[in-house]
Amino acid sequence: MEATHRPPFELSKWYLDAVDEAGDVFIGYRADLRWRPLSVAYGAVLTGGKHGPRTRATVRPGKEPGFLEGALAWEEPRLDVSASWRGAAQAISRTLIESPEGAVTWRCLMPSAESDVRIGSSVVRGPGYVEHLSMTLPPWRLPLDTLRWGRFLSPERSVVWIDWEREGCPPRTWVFVDGIEVRGEVSEEAVCFEGGELRLPARERLALRSGRLSYLLRNLPRSLRTSLAGRALGIEETKWRTRGLLALEGAAPAEGWAIHEIVRVNP
Repeated sequence: MEATHRPPFELSKWYLDAVDEAGDVFIGYRADLRWRPLSVAYGAVLTGGKHGPRTRATVRPGKEPGFLEGALAWEEPRLDVSASWRGAAQAISRTLIESPEGAVTWRCLMPSAESDVRIGSSVVRGPGYVEHLSMTLPPWRLPLDTLRWGRFLSPERSVVWIDWEREGCPPRTWVFVDGIEVRGEVSEEAVCFEGGELRLPARERLALRSGRLSYLLRNLPRSLRTSLAGRALGIEETKWRTRGLLALEGAAPAEGWAIHEIVRVNP
């Protein structure tokens, strides 16, 4: 029997979040990374709000998130997290890029959900979001200079967006309003689309993280850290929590919390 060819790079990454009415934020990450013969599992939580941003991580996480009795559950004892997301919105799936070098598949499992997150003695309950990313194309080989990603949730509405920019090329943009894909444009302070606009005013922002993603390398085994360091140093991320305003034709304006980011891939 012919052996199955396995790509040299594989990343399976979960992203899970929640924001309560007061604006306290929980973001969870659970990832499995393999680069040639080296591999590592990774888990982290980012919290922010009245106590300021804080990140904790482990390279010995437990199980991946999974569905249980109609809800998506994630427990990570090493990070003192027990959380669940429950929602009826239909999942969204797209292959964002596919080439001989690899592919990027994005699955938004819960564009809008009700979350119940317990982290230590703190509780975050409110609208939440869950996605899963599968990559066989290494991030430093993505055909982009700037990535804008985000999600906005109000009690009855959701907006999710991905925007890739590369110098000399038209932007590649995906915008989903209430789970339906629409044509749109993404900028620093707004997502404009057919039938409406989501405003993300700078004055309503809380910076959750800003800096180079190389800070993640300190949590990796030395062999993997040495292999990836040179390629990861040029990737910078800024992430915010913002009070957004959604204006739709024929509907009353809706306020809600957005989590969004800009990632820049520098040479």
